[in-house]
Amino acid sequence: MEVAYMGNDPLFVVPIPEVNYVQSTTPASPQAIVQSNHPMQHHNSKWTKDHPLNNIIDQLSRPVSTQLQLHEQALYCYYDAFLTSVKPKTYKEALTQSCWIEAMQEELNEFERLVLWELVPRPDQVMEEGIDFEESFAPVSRLEAIWIFLAYAVHKNMVVYQMDVKTAFLNGNLQEDVYVSQPDGFVDPDNLNHVYKLRKALYGLKQAPRAWYDMLSSFLLSQEFSKGSVDPTLFIRKNGNDLLLVQIYVDDIIFAAPTLELLDTPMVEKSKLDEDKEGKAVDLSHYRGMISTLLYLTASRPDLQFAICMCARYQARPTKKHVHKVKRIFRYLRGTIHRGLWYPKDSSIALTAFADADHAGCQDTCRSTFGSVQFMGERLISWSSKRQKSAAISSTKAEYIALSGCCAQILWMRSQLLDYGLAFNKIPMYCDNKSGIALCCNNVQHSRSKHIDIRYHFIKEQVENGVIELYFINTEYQLADIFAKALSRDIIEILTNKLGMRSFTPETLKKLMNEEDE
Repeated sequence: MEVAYMGNDPLFVVPIPEVNYVQSTTPASPQAIVQSNHPMQHHNSKWTKDHPLNNIIDQLSRPVSTQLQLHEQALYCYYDAFLTSVKPKTYKEALTQSCWIEAMQEELNEFERLVLWELVPRPDQVMEEGIDFEESFAPVSRLEAIWIFLAYAVHKNMVVYQMDVKTAFLNGNLQEDVYVSQPDGFVDPDNLNHVYKLRKALYGLKQAPRAWYDMLSSFLLSQEFSKGSVDPTLFIRKNGNDLLLVQIYVDDIIFAAPTLELLDTPMVEKSKLDEDKEGKAVDLSHYRGMISTLLYLTASRPDLQFAICMCARYQARPTKKHVHKVKRIFRYLRGTIHRGLWYPKDSSIALTAFADADHAGCQDTCRSTFGSVQFMGERLISWSSKRQKSAAISSTKAEYIALSGCCAQILWMRSQLLDYGLAFNKIPMYCDNKSGIALCCNNVQHSRSKHIDIRYHFIKEQVENGVIELYFINTEYQLADIFAKALSRDIIEILTNKLGMRSFTPETLKKLMNEEDE
């Protein structure tokens, strides 16, 4: 006898009766759909419409089944019989099986975790429909309303998303007092006469759909959505030309939003961020979550460093203005998702560095923002964008502090490379401020530099010892400029290319590999 496995489960085996298949398209004989123990009248004549109808079991309108179809139907019967034997039919029957008792106990523990109910003495009053609760229905969108929703979304070239809310009813808050008895088999032995007072709705409760709808609609209205005047399950939010549609069908929700325009810069050119004290505060954990996600990308995406670090300064009290800037970074990232650093194999390993500062770039503290970048040949190794710890009274001081910070990073890299057997001196460092370079090369401590913190003056010693050599470079060739201020699209494309960033699409990778082979 052959066997079949249900759902690829080797533990559940169903015997398959032997069936001799006939390679023919001729329908099976009528006896195939007649019970074997039913008396049959024998007819010598050919099967005709005059055959006794009393001998036919099942509906006459049903088409005749072939032997193969009957064989498959037999398997379904076996499977249905198996499910019937496993799944309990009643609550009392479930209490006789340990697996179902454990499942029910887990469900009750989940109720305790969500604080769905509390054990209280049995109340004296009895709830009556129409007195203790009136409205138990929940608005449900019509099928035509959903088709209208989809048709309009297609017309506006909007993207449609679908979401199924798990345990939706458990989030609904009840407007009246509802009590339920303790489940049989799970009665508290110390409080036999107590009952559970519901704090939230349960599945099966008449008020559950209504409570869920009230909670969800209240939330959407608080988020500046407006409810449809005809369809209460339609919610619309408008912000200028932007439109967001939400259609609710109990715990299934569909959204429609316009296709986001991909941006070519992480920040608007020459834009600044401030504390925005008058702005509306937003969820702190949500904003910090977005920032922490983006900070991971700064390890491989130097073009995002300045914008992310700028937004990260305002995690103490973020506002809608800051969230808007963060979302712009995500939109820029979506259009440049394939970008990454490319290390050519034929480049030298000489150390070079660039340093730049944006004097008084911070709108709140008037501190300068400085950026630095370090290369080994044409391979980008290190980059940073930071706000200086003190306010600089001139751009010269800001550039001088930036050069000191870049020098400290170069010295660490120089020491690290000694383990590889590589020694470097006269490391070129480029700056676009001649006064800052002159201050580094002048050992005289004059009045204009005496207020600078002494920890920044070590760069003079490194220049004097020949470890560092400073060179002037025009601003358009300053590679560290991308880490100090918001730039235009054209400049960002030039600088990212100089930094060694490439698009890692399959076509571009193949082209880069061919260039390396040549």
